[in-house]
Amino acid sequence: MHHRFFVGREGYQELATHNMVAMVAMLRWLTTPRLAWSFAAVAEPERWRAMFEVIRFPRTPAADFAVGGRAYGVFAHDWRVDPPESWVEAKAALDAPGAPDRRRRPAPLVVLSEPDFGAAVRDYHRPALADNPLLRSRLARERAGGAPSVATLQTLLREAAETLRGPPRDEKRYRAVALTYLAPAATQEAAAE
Repeated sequence: MHHRFFVGREGYQELATHNMVAMVAMLRWLTTPRLAWSFAAVAEPERWRAMFEVIRFPRTPAADFAVGGRAYGVFAHDWRVDPPESWVEAKAALDAPGAPDRRRRPAPLVVLSEPDFGAAVRDYHRPALADNPLLRSRLARERAGGAPSVATLQTLLREAAETLRGPPRDEKRYRAVALTYLAPAATQEAAAE
């Protein structure tokens, strides 16, 4: 979602206009299903930098642009890494008197490419599972209600594999996954048999 029109009748990007745009934008951020990114473009980005950084919209100079000789700076938020629920909690904590511990930000969520996701899923029984990037995924964090454990991740992977069960053709797929990752056979030959 790109917010690039930020103009008031009385003044170009005055505070009153900004407040109205912020209310409309926040409503959209919190109600748009599966929103991945939000971008806000403003003239005089240094004037607005502190405000955007406090609400976790860091400056994104690579997205800056110019129109009609006027330069615009862009601030962005990745909702896949910092979902609306944790964003709202952090925003509320900014106004909570005497609660510095509530301002602490949890470890950032991770968004994996398809190859990286495939590699992470294959680590089911390896000792490296404690460092598996899937522990920082939104799904694992939501399932655990906070910081997921290795057991949480293993449960999610087992449940995903269980969805392969059903008709005989799909049962073969489930057995292949189970014997390779969930309960590995002693050898590849034993798994193939």
